Amino acid sequence: RYSIEDLFRIHRDLMTTAPKGLSVWTESALPTYLSLEKGTQLNIKELAMRTGTDIVVGAMDNDKNGKPYNSAYGITSSGKIADNIYHKRYLVPVGEYAPPFLQLLPEWARRMTNTPAGGGFNAGDKPEVFDFATAKVGPLICFETISPEVVASTVREGAQVLVNISDLAWFHDSLIGEQMIATSVMRAVENRRYFVFAANTGPSAVIDPLGRVQNRCGIGTAQLLTGKVGKVDDISIFTSWYRL
Repeated sequence: RYSIEDLFRIHRDLMTTAPKGLSVWTESALPTYLSLEKGTQLNIKELAMRTGTDIVVGAMDNDKNGKPYNSAYGITSSGKIADNIYHKRYLVPVGEYAPPFLQLLPEWARRMTNTPAGGGFNAGDKPEVFDFATAKVGPLICFETISPEVVASTVREGAQVLVNISDLAWFHDSLIGEQMIATSVMRAVENRRYFVFAANTGPSAVIDPLGRVQNRCGIGTAQLLTGKVGKVDDISIFTSWYRL
């Protein structure tokens, strides 16, 4: 088990030795409501400034009505948290939200869905792009990589680089990570974008716009994966025309 302090220490050590640029953490890397945790905000802003690195990190968010979201935050190398927090749009039934019929079940049964208070996350309704100095980065979360429309809409929003942050610990040593890298290759080719896939248990990969895996790591080994990505502004025919 790791505390948030341990997580920052590990990432600080890794980022100090890594090239400056863009650092992609994983889904739920900060297991907290980052928008409410001033101390954690201060820590990650200081880390971004100290290392001169833009950061994409997974955490939770809630709106003014208290509705929870599985989210991605952007932190600039100047130490600012982007105002536009990305809320995951493609939620996993039962795992992330309770389908309406589950509301008919007793509370104890709803809690077995492993979602906040048994009620689940709310779905976001639009793509977001983090306007970093390094690039305009389009965040995606976990299974969203299997949706051509979710990814294409992010590029239409202005993303020059795509990143997917995933929590695959639920699936242990299964092949789900390999399957998600395979679908990420397709999304990279369809949209002609560099694609960074970052999973907490591995595998993780850096993919170029032609679908070539530039660098990757395996499952179950803590390591720093580095790679080069480029900004791409051209819009492919697929991105322009694909609508679900």
